[in-house]
Amino acid sequence: MKKIFLFIVLMFMAASAPAAELTTRLTHVDASGFPVIEAMLRVYHDKPFELANDKLIVEESDVAVAEFKLTAQDFTHYLILVVDRSSSIEAAMPDVKKAAAGLVKSLADPVNISIMSFGSDIDTDHNFSTDKKSLVEAVAKIRPWGGTALFDALFEACEELNTKAGINDLKTIICLTDGQDSTPSGQHRLSRHEPHEVTKSAIDKNIRVITLGLGNDIDAEFLGGIASETGGWYLQTATSDQLADLCDKLSTRLKLKKHYRLSYNSPVPPPEKPSRVLKVTLKHAGLEATSSRPYHTPTRVKSLAVAAAEQEKPLSIDEMLEHFNLERSDCSHLVSRIKLPANQPVHGLSFASFNGLSAKDCRQLINQAHQMAAEKHQQNFAIRKKYLDGHLSSVDRLLKEFYAKAEAPRVREAESIKIARFIEFLNLRRQEIELLGKRAYEEYLIEFKCSLAELEYFEKTLIGGEKFDEAFFASNTAARTQALQDLDNRFVEEIAANQQKLREKFAADEPAQSGKTSPADTAPSLDISLPDLPEIKTLD
Repeated sequence: MKKIFLFIVLMFMAASAPAAELTTRLTHVDASGFPVIEAMLRVYHDKPFELANDKLIVEESDVAVAEFKLTAQDFTHYLILVVDRSSSIEAAMPDVKKAAAGLVKSLADPVNISIMSFGSDIDTDHNFSTDKKSLVEAVAKIRPWGGTALFDALFEACEELNTKAGINDLKTIICLTDGQDSTPSGQHRLSRHEPHEVTKSAIDKNIRVITLGLGNDIDAEFLGGIASETGGWYLQTATSDQLADLCDKLSTRLKLKKHYRLSYNSPVPPPEKPSRVLKVTLKHAGLEATSSRPYHTPTRVKSLAVAAAEQEKPLSIDEMLEHFNLERSDCSHLVSRIKLPANQPVHGLSFASFNGLSAKDCRQLINQAHQMAAEKHQQNFAIRKKYLDGHLSSVDRLLKEFYAKAEAPRVREAESIKIARFIEFLNLRRQEIELLGKRAYEEYLIEFKCSLAELEYFEKTLIGGEKFDEAFFASNTAARTQALQDLDNRFVEEIAANQQKLREKFAADEPAQSGKTSPADTAPSLDISLPDLPEIKTLD
């Protein structure tokens, strides 16, 4: 930790000029137009400069690329500022807000910014906007409370960026936190997502993550790791009064980042080396930086899938399953209806629960109820996730197997077309399972947020002294019901579209159902034995 802090001090805060820095990163390689290869290149130098061909060496699988073209890119930029508002940051919150507001105001235009804050729950305080005045006002309204759902907040930020930004847009997350992922008591981790899941999500979605750590009780390994692996930076300061200066330096650094499109003709002819590595070496001002990224030449699967799509009569699902002689369990996972297990009820508190308790005891009871609610809601989601993972693991195993079949030598053309058809079906089935997984996760967030809202209301009225409003609980329940209804409506449409593709392409044997249906009805299901949940007792 001391070494990391020293590095940041030397890099950003020393009175003397810091050492010159040069970095480069290949963020994407597109081989769809093979032999023409296009790659996106990110370059940083601590002084403004323009990249030219004579400063760059390009190699593909150790073969030099003699001619290439560089084109400066001006991407649409989407950025989410993720702010920790857990109880532990309360004393530093004025400095945190000042630094966050200063960062928003200093970011180079145009940039679409969203404000997200997290404690025990996750809030979108402001949707994507270029109105910096409105964004700064949203930062000012953030109020600290609860634990630190760091991993879940970053995972949700990745999902939000992936939804809002286009494939060629620049995507950035800046996260400011003072601690480690934990419940309010600090005894357990709060998030349901694993650290490696968050990092993988950011890498897969080509999202750069920049992390700012405040204090010494932080998860430096995770914050530094995700920043390094996504091409971002990890910065740390010991005291909150240094945050504003740190954010100002960060803004300057972001402005010096340049983006280029690299285009060239592959020097390695097919079918040699279907798996290749693109490497660039940048030399400037006596400094050198390298970056490499693997890519695959277009496979036969793609061309065969196109050929299969051109067949007049689609191949039915039953015909494919019979032809490939799949295991019975795999057939069940592929064609039976998926019905998400029902959530078990999670009971909360009532005002009667606090009769005769001191303010200290009230707070302790609220913290205990929070811990129980977190565990029960996560347990509900974990059961659903385990159920869906059974389907997903079967599909992923078959995808791996049939991609290998498609690439095998001396496969007859007719058989290759059937394989390509089946791969297309598997990918649609996988998309369906992923949609149900997203629906289950969003439902988990809605239910958990509703529970936390009640606990926060108890804290504000019983401990904070705010006036009691009988209408709150009815309003909170109505908001939950509406959010769940909106969620159902959205996923009914998305899953129905997926099912329509299956019917059109593979002539499903069962006729399409008419009328509006729920996601559980439109998706395949498999009955399995789920573990019984322990009885949940109320605290009132």
